[in-house]
Amino acid sequence: MLFLRSTAILILLLASQCARYNATQGWFALLALNSPSGPWWDRSWSARRPITINNTGGALPGMPVLVHLTSANFSFSTAQASGADVCFTSAASVQLPSEKDVFTSSDAAFWIRTDLASGDNSIYVYYGSSSSCPSAGSVWDSSYRAVYHLSSDPSSAVPDSANTNSLTATAMTAANLTATNSTYGMTFNGTTQYLKAPDSATLRIPSNASIEVIYRANPYSANAHYLVEKGDSDFDNYALYLKKNGAFTCTAAVGCAAFEFRDASSTYVDVTGTVPMTTGTYHTLAANLNDTSNQVDFYLDGAFAETRAGALPGNTWAQPLSVGAQNFGAANFFFSGIIDEVRISDTLRSADYYAFTHRNVTLGLTPQVGAQETQ
Repeated sequence: MLFLRSTAILILLLASQCARYNATQGWFALLALNSPSGPWWDRSWSARRPITINNTGGALPGMPVLVHLTSANFSFSTAQASGADVCFTSAASVQLPSEKDVFTSSDAAFWIRTDLASGDNSIYVYYGSSSSCPSAGSVWDSSYRAVYHLSSDPSSAVPDSANTNSLTATAMTAANLTATNSTYGMTFNGTTQYLKAPDSATLRIPSNASIEVIYRANPYSANAHYLVEKGDSDFDNYALYLKKNGAFTCTAAVGCAAFEFRDASSTYVDVTGTVPMTTGTYHTLAANLNDTSNQVDFYLDGAFAETRAGALPGNTWAQPLSVGAQNFGAANFFFSGIIDEVRISDTLRSADYYAFTHRNVTLGLTPQVGAQETQ
């Protein structure tokens, strides 16, 4: 402690929450607290923690980032039981758009949108307020047609974070939720279980698009296992799925990634990759559907995998969306394994985008949450 009697200094200390006055002895004590390292966003919030987001690629403006909080890196007892007071800001104290995905007494997942430079990026998480975090806009911009985190009980409608295309489950309950690096995903039994949404204008994509799925497949038991499909009876707007080695022109060891559609002239098109698609481990699989260059670019685990001829044909078939199965009059070619995240967009995502998503969501390597600071 540092004992001070100067009246001028005492007046300054009165403005600090790190000062304590002893009325009997007539002195102030400066307390050794973990004081904030920068400007405080809102004095109604009593605590915060710095967060470092590492981006190994190029700049990513408006990037969705998953922040996973646990009892090891967050003070759940200081926050509201619902997590309603948890807010995120930039290093300059500008509030960031955020989405609460999961919040329990010991585990939480939030999605934020922020601009990422190459290297380390600093933000803050604020909590410890009786107020709720004000809205700062959506994490998912208009290029996202559907975003499914698959982290809620499928006994109820499974929400679409980007739009209103909620999924309805068949033969699935809360028991299908399973722990992943992003907190939770859903297990699919490969025989009866899948999710489905009706057709909507936001799900129809006539031109460039990207389809992303984070999943872990069990050993292939059927010739094909569908991850996501918008279509019926092979009249597909788009479908990303897996083929078993030796089935449907798949020559890669174990299995192949494939994309199918039927073009505006009703011609069925199937684009099959050659990169081996292994089972038993989490993968980030994405297809960029380049209508301008007439090609499908496959990305696997955050890296470019290969280019195959064929692109989204410009059709907008008014068919439903299925996750975990193909729709062919009835569901078939079910997926067996875990699906953690599904994103459907009307733009071509970059290699740096996929690399960051893989490190952030699939592997959970970033961000890092620092020690608690108080006012």
